[in-house]
Amino acid sequence: MVFVKIFEPMRRVFYYVINQDPNDPEKIFALEKTNKDVKLGFFRKSAIENAKLPPFGLRFERDMYFKPVPAEELLDGLIEGKYYAKGGEIVVDINEKVYDKGNYKAIFGDFDKDGVPNVDDPNPYKAGDKKSIEQVEFSKVFNEVLETKKKMDRPMHDIVAKLKTIAPKGSKIIARTKTPYSILNKLVNKKMNNIEPSVAGDVDGLTDLVGTTILVNNYRSLESLKNKILKGAIGQILEFKDYYEHPKAGYMAYHFITLFEGVAVEVQIKTKRMKLLNQASHFAYKEKTLDANKLLYLSQVMDRADRGDKDALREARMVLADRNELAYDFFVDKSKYNRNKHIFED
Repeated sequence: MVFVKIFEPMRRVFYYVINQDPNDPEKIFALEKTNKDVKLGFFRKSAIENAKLPPFGLRFERDMYFKPVPAEELLDGLIEGKYYAKGGEIVVDINEKVYDKGNYKAIFGDFDKDGVPNVDDPNPYKAGDKKSIEQVEFSKVFNEVLETKKKMDRPMHDIVAKLKTIAPKGSKIIARTKTPYSILNKLVNKKMNNIEPSVAGDVDGLTDLVGTTILVNNYRSLESLKNKILKGAIGQILEFKDYYEHPKAGYMAYHFITLFEGVAVEVQIKTKRMKLLNQASHFAYKEKTLDANKLLYLSQVMDRADRGDKDALREARMVLADRNELAYDFFVDKSKYNRNKHIFED
């Protein structure tokens, strides 16, 4: 049982206390919930009591209205999002970082003051060049990428507003527009060097300049939302990929490309458990050393847990208890894992 809830007033960190070591009262066994993770472990009582938290030096407080709850039920709730927001409200997380020319001095700057942008200048540190390296000026190309990203901001906010009308209570919506470098990277790796999309009849151009994800609590909510989208709740469906029926390197989710306000928008839907698993496996995937068989097995465990299977729920809790360890386990080549580099951001 969890008997005590301790919270930080800014609501960034919560401790749910399960018990205290009778031989060392300083040591408490608790669930720690942060914006990034849910962890089960031992914590020092005095460290929590004496902590002064930025920016105002606030201290942790005890929730006097918290009622004891079984630890397994609480952990499931934290993973599913039941304790993330009051009243089952829909949480929205939009990445609105600004990218402009000031971020890219190596491209748009002019170190030698000869009027030719650095990226197009054959000798960017030596004045005198009047012609670009090539006829096509990369600075102008990249400026178009920046302008395209800016144009995607409005449809991103509009699609989020639309998704809120169909998302189940207690779900979370994540949205972002693709970063400039990410746009170029995908053009090179997915469009230029890969003939598979054209063979498969993929939609022309990049279809995820605006990317959204809806995270739901369980399989029932997932299927209900999938059916709404397939019936046109957010617009015309250009493409639907069922990675539950046909997992991709062990990955499971539903992916849609929908036409919204004349823009192709990617909408992914999955459960919150599956999202936590995806985050842990993503590092190994990016390093091209993912254990796909392990991911497939654990994706199937999460899927059964989302459907209410008790044995799978217990296994899912153990698997997700330490996501850093889980991320490491996904690496076939363990030497490529770097805990200082492979950091969970949410």
